[in-house]
Amino acid sequence: MPLKTELSFISEYNAVLKDFLIHDCGISKRLLAKLKRCENGITVNGVQSKVTVKIKPGDIVAVSYTHLPAHETDQYL
Repeated sequence: MPLKTELSFISEYNAVLKDFLIHDCGISKRLLAKLKRCENGITVNGVQSKVTVKIKPGDIVAVSYTHLPAHETDQYL
């Protein structure tokens, strides 16, 4: 059964979204690449956004994606 993951973060300073997600939120580059391909994978203040946008203090950044548990994929075979 697919698992839906939704995470929200609040920016405390001006930054490029990609840098904020990687350095401050602990999102891996691999997951970031997956999020960029998902519809509404990355939103800023409820609006779908590209990772190159600049965010400001107080912006709410949300990431949402669906994935299969490892035992349901051939990823580890």
